Amino acid sequence: MPASGLPELPDISYVGNPIGLKISCSPLPRFPVLKVRDSESILRNKQCLRETVQRLIRRGIVPQEDGWNGWLGRYQKALGDTAATLERRHLAKEAERAKTRDRDR
Repeated sequence: MPASGLPELPDISYVGNPIGLKISCSPLPRFPVLKVRDSESILRNKQCLRETVQRLIRRGIVPQEDGWNGWLGRYQKALGDTAATLERRHLAKEAERAKTRDRDR
């Protein structure tokens, strides 16, 4: 133990995931747990964002930005943008179905 009386912490100045942790993608926007090694890559992982948003919406949660800064703020923005994109696609499909129904009458 050092003179401070506190235990020494291991050096964590490494890059990546040297111990190979297996982590899953969580639907909770405030506590993201990711399957990726680089936290920035989750912001580019459209499939994981889409699946997370769909799980949140099924639970009655609509992702939105809460004013956070840093990575968490970027994650919230990515979820909100993904939710908006999914909503636009859903509305476009509904409009197309309505047109098809009207034509078939």
